[in-house]
Amino acid sequence: MGENEKAMEVFRKAVQLSPDHGFEKYLYLGQMIQGNDSLECMRKGIDVLERELLVADGPRLDELQTELCRAVCALAEATLNHAEEPASVQEEVVQLLEKAASLDESCPEPLQVMASLYIEVDKPLEALDRLKKSMSLWFSFEPSHGSQNQDKHEDESLEGEMPPYEFRFETAKLLLELGEFETAGEVLEGLLEETDSSLDVWYLLAISQHSLGDHDDARESVRAAAKLMKGMSPDDEYVLMFAELHESIELALKQESEEGENK
Repeated sequence: MGENEKAMEVFRKAVQLSPDHGFEKYLYLGQMIQGNDSLECMRKGIDVLERELLVADGPRLDELQTELCRAVCALAEATLNHAEEPASVQEEVVQLLEKAASLDESCPEPLQVMASLYIEVDKPLEALDRLKKSMSLWFSFEPSHGSQNQDKHEDESLEGEMPPYEFRFETAKLLLELGEFETAGEVLEGLLEETDSSLDVWYLLAISQHSLGDHDDARESVRAAAKLMKGMSPDDEYVLMFAELHESIELALKQESEEGENK
């Protein structure tokens, strides 16, 4: 029995021993199992959490509201991921996310998940609107520029409000999908300031730079990633990904050079 199976067994036993108390076990179990059982497990966890919320007060009340917000977001995301056709669950997912947003207005997660939904149902304008609203809770925009840029230092009101690393990485991915390459690059650069050892971040940064025509910067990002990939097999997925991107960047640089010579 693997570690995941052992953990599932522990949570299942906890459910049997105390089915109406302790929402956490349902939410953890919901992430481990598949299909409709996963959704039902998460719904049960939310039900238990809502009942705990009714008798809570003080700091515990605020804590449980935040937990409920995250749990409802997780259910919305799982509902979207389990649907064969995203449009078929759009109304249900929106209702869940609106509920989550009402529980914690300072949480950027409901709006970001809603942006994912609108990307899935091919509504890019709505997706970008929700994503920017989500980012406004932790990311400073400068309206004076043609594209939205991050002021990393001046807005002290956002200190302490930075979402987790993985959440911001997902933000960058959504921005790239929506063609917001400059803003995506700034988010990714912020991640690299925290840790510069993520090949995924270097890859997306090179993509954003390449898409903006900053091919020299994109080449430097690929070179930075190459240092991290020393010793990897030539058949490694990352090695192949970066090799393909490097080829595209070098081709673009060659074309730029030839155009400059012909002027």
